[in-house]
Amino acid sequence: MTTNRKREAWHLKSDDFDRKKRHAKQDWRFQMYFEYLRISPSYLLATQCENVDELAAKLGNAGDAALVWQIYCDFGNVFNSLYRRWWLKKGFYLFGVEAARPRVTTIAHLHGATPTNELAEKSCQSLQRYVSHNHVQQGRQDCLLVSIPVGLSKAAAFKQLRILLDAVPPKAPSMPKAPYEIEDNKLQFSRLKTGMRLAYMRSARPNDEVWRAAVRAKVSKVSHTKLDPNAPRKDPANADARRVMTIMASKLMRDTHLIAENAARGRFPCLSACPSIPFSYEKLGIKLKEVMANEKLLKQAEEQKLKKV
Repeated sequence: MTTNRKREAWHLKSDDFDRKKRHAKQDWRFQMYFEYLRISPSYLLATQCENVDELAAKLGNAGDAALVWQIYCDFGNVFNSLYRRWWLKKGFYLFGVEAARPRVTTIAHLHGATPTNELAEKSCQSLQRYVSHNHVQQGRQDCLLVSIPVGLSKAAAFKQLRILLDAVPPKAPSMPKAPYEIEDNKLQFSRLKTGMRLAYMRSARPNDEVWRAAVRAKVSKVSHTKLDPNAPRKDPANADARRVMTIMASKLMRDTHLIAENAARGRFPCLSACPSIPFSYEKLGIKLKEVMANEKLLKQAEEQKLKKV
């Protein structure tokens, strides 16, 4: 069954990844980076400092403070903006490359009735324009110059093109590098999303036991169905389920904390050991409440703008 999900004004559009001389790939991890910065204790601390020296004094490590401060300067304050607005102002330039998106291009049309000398001259001129303009704009990709007889059927042309392309040794595109790049690893959307959800649940009720937050965050698809996070008393019959849920949630929160703190130092998603500040769920809860209230107002403002158009 298909559903027509309404696209709100604050949702990203395909055009948001492509501009005349810059483009970025469409990657869900860009928004995850944005969201994980919001739960990073080090990044939050940076937003509360006037300069890198003040941050260094609080972190007790000048080199580490410089990394976190650079992220704060480059990414801006992610607490005060909707994601799409941040992406258009900051994210696109942080994760995009300064080159047009590679495209298949017609360089010249060789008409059979045109004299050979004229064909050679015009095609050379077209090739020169392509090499000095389009090819440069698209990052000087390795390309094939191919002659396609326009009288061929599309099926025949595609078949022959496939053979030509298959004969070319595979090579990664030589694209310019973006200022920030996402790390290529096995951390998947579901784990990152669940870790984020658990951080929000723990921050919303910081005094609750870990297993209760884990059930609300649906850390386990099996165990959470056996437990009531709002139960006033612990049932001895589900003691094992509570213990398993606590162990799972504790490990996930350790990973989530590491990912958030690495994000504040320019690495995402990353589980490497790094200097960090422990989570304060009370402080994070207060900050996230402010963020959600502010986002509600920003979304209402976006809706009003849309109605006036």
